[in-house]
Order: sequence, then structure tokens, then C-alpha cells
Amino acid sequence: MRSKIITYEGGSLQPVEHYLLLVRALKELLKNNSQMILILLGGKISGSAGKIVRKMQLENNVLVTGPLPLGKIPLYLSASDALVLPLQNNFVDASRWPNRLLEYMASGRAVVASAVGESAKIIGDEGCGLLAKPSDHRDFTEKLRYLLDNDQMAEELGKKGRIAVERKYNWIQICKSYENMYFNLNARTNLRD
Repeated sequence: MRSKIITYEGGSLQPVEHYLLLVRALKELLKNNSQMILILLGGKISGSAGKIVRKMQLENNVLVTGPLPLGKIPLYLSASDALVLPLQNNFVDASRWPNRLLEYMASGRAVVASAVGESAKIIGDEGCGLLAKPSDHRDFTEKLRYLLDNDQMAEELGKKGRIAVERKYNWIQICKSYENMYFNLNARTNLRD
């Protein structure tokens, strides 16, 4: 049986709670499948994530890459069985535009994310992943387990994400929507004058 690979693209601004949720989920998943690897990609995550991993004795199941060249990140994403986006139900996570989610979707892999902000809306609208209750590692674990146990469904969700990025969530389409918004705003302003 080959190892299942779960990947999280972190960064220097990610709170320790994101890593803690993932490591707790991994610990639960390992009870049923010891052939599982969590990859923590990029940024300055190695310090805080490393401490959590050592404390929970998961060194053999977690790979912390540290900083990577941008060109290498898609390789890790596309080699994964599932991509994860743990978010907290707070102003920062709820109000940000989910670039990381769009990178995940572009890789053609299914996503498990916390049901927060635009990420929840996009996943719900596009049907490209599973949503878990924010900050609930048990629900996150169950969604991740379900996804990892259903390869065909994971493949279908990943394809939906890729199609959505190609069709709707790419820079050309985003620029067009901004242009339309400004054009409509300008037209309304001119009508009032």
C-alpha cells in the first residue's frame, strides 16, 4: 500500500493553530493507516511546526520543507492525494482572498478546507472539495479521512477545481470582472451627474 500524501502550503504569517489542527488530524488518521505523510510547504513554518511535530512524536510522518523556489511548489501539490486549508473563523481568515485555494484548485487535487469566508463560498459553488467546521480537528479529520478513502471522488473534485480555475478564477477573468465593476460604477456615477 502506498503512502497517502496530504499537503499544506503554509507561510510566514500562518498561526500555529493551523498547524496544530493539521497535526491533530494526522495523529487521528495514523490510527487507521500508518502509511500517511503530511507535507508542510514553504515559508518560515519549520520552527513552530517542528516543535508541534516533535511534541506529538510525528517526525516520521511529517515533512517540513522550509522555503522553496516558487517553481517547485506545483510539483508537491500535484503529487498529493489531498490538499488542506485549515482556517479559523476570525476576521483575518474570513476576509482574505484565497490565493492558496486557487493554487490548490489549479493543481487538480481535491481540497479539505475550513468553512470560512471566500474559501467556503468557492468550494461550495464549484464543488471542488469538502468543508469542515472551523477549528474543529475532529470534523477536519473525518472530512480528510472520507476524501482519502474515496480516490474516485477525490479525483472528480480535483478535476472540478481545475476546470473552475481555467474557466473563472484566472487572472484574465478576474481582471475582466474588475473592469466590468469599475465600468458599471463609472456609468452609475455619470448618470447621477
